[in-house]
Amino acid sequence: MDHAPPRPRTAPLLLAVGLAHAGGVVAYLPLITLLLPMRVEALAHLAKIDLLTAAVLAGGMAASLANIVFGWLSDVSVARGGGRRRWVITGLVALAASYPAMAFARTPAELVGAVVLAQAAINAVLGPLFAIIAEEVPTQRKGMAGGLLALGNPVAAGFSVLLMGFAGLGENARFLLVPVAAVALMLPLLVLWADPARG
Repeated sequence: MDHAPPRPRTAPLLLAVGLAHAGGVVAYLPLITLLLPMRVEALAHLAKIDLLTAAVLAGGMAASLANIVFGWLSDVSVARGGGRRRWVITGLVALAASYPAMAFARTPAELVGAVVLAQAAINAVLGPLFAIIAEEVPTQRKGMAGGLLALGNPVAAGFSVLLMGFAGLGENARFLLVPVAAVALMLPLLVLWADPARG
């Protein structure tokens, strides 16, 4: 377990948990449903199905591997007296790099590589994040936490609507706003118990 200072009040923790999970969903839902198909259309109009399939398959493989690896790394950190949050932050840094890489990709290979990075980054965040939630939410509040987790998809869907609804936003701006929103939503949980022992 992380070495923790006195536990914060449950209400702020539950709110932070709900926001953090929504941030995780925001990190991938607009990508899969809207942004990736837009980039595929721009880069490979005549072979868009092939490129989209390649990107989704490669990204899915990277996501599965990253979830396992970063979950394990966070376990190692905890066993050594550190915390899991450092791995969530690592994933967010990679996420922030992956979205501009997708936006500015100029070849199908560059786009697939950027998607692989994005999917790995998202799951580098989610693996440790779910462990943090399981460990830090009190047993008597896990039901409420589960209900708040269910808000992730509606929040991400609403964000996607806003993202596409502003006609003045260019494609690059849409790609850049996703990691900004994801980080903003996860920040409360990352700083709630921020101290050196928690990592």
